[in-house]
Amino acid sequence: MTVKTLFAAGAATILMAGGASATTIDFNVGKGWSSSGHTYGAVTVTGATVDTNGKILTNDEYVASWSGSSGGLGICSASSTSKCTTGTSESYGKDQHTIEGANKSEMALLDFGSETVQINSVTFAYWDSNDDFDFATYASTNLGTEATLWSEDNYSNSNPSIKTFTFAEGQLVGKIFGFGADDSSDEFKLRSISYTVVSTVPLPAGGLLLMTGLGGIAALRRRKKA
Repeated sequence: MTVKTLFAAGAATILMAGGASATTIDFNVGKGWSSSGHTYGAVTVTGATVDTNGKILTNDEYVASWSGSSGGLGICSASSTSKCTTGTSESYGKDQHTIEGANKSEMALLDFGSETVQINSVTFAYWDSNDDFDFATYASTNLGTEATLWSEDNYSNSNPSIKTFTFAEGQLVGKIFGFGADDSSDEFKLRSISYTVVSTVPLPAGGLLLMTGLGGIAALRRRKKA
């Protein structure tokens, strides 16, 4: 193998960012309420509330998930987990176990860290014909962050209990995504997402050293031939 070929092979190995095939993250698992969020595979999920344009108003709401026929991820924006209910009551400071918009517009924030990904589809549980959802992208999860992309009231007018929405190629791309509810009739759980990685992570220091070294070897060989 020549130095030029070796250099090209090394660069290709370092710069590859996983396959182009889609990955599914399943939230149909059991994790208890947490104000710091939970990690599911490559994504960390935190709870938030937003305004009518998707601006982040709070970013420390409780997050939990359940498994089963109506399993998935929910948000609780009550003052304590003792007021996070398994029913639909919103009285006396209680809050539902779903992502809902009864008193506050709740949103699950999905942070993929350094990876830029494309969301291919999202699946909800606990879905009925009264439900619709909002989606957004963000530059950060900090308080006051405005949505860089905002789309509200996406619905299907159907009652399948488990509902999947697909996105067009390039429609929903970023590192941080939000899926939420903004109306008192909206209440659902985030069951799963399908995504594809579309860009590489930053080149590691070891990879830079390898490429620099290979480049130096190539330069020395060119001098010898001169």
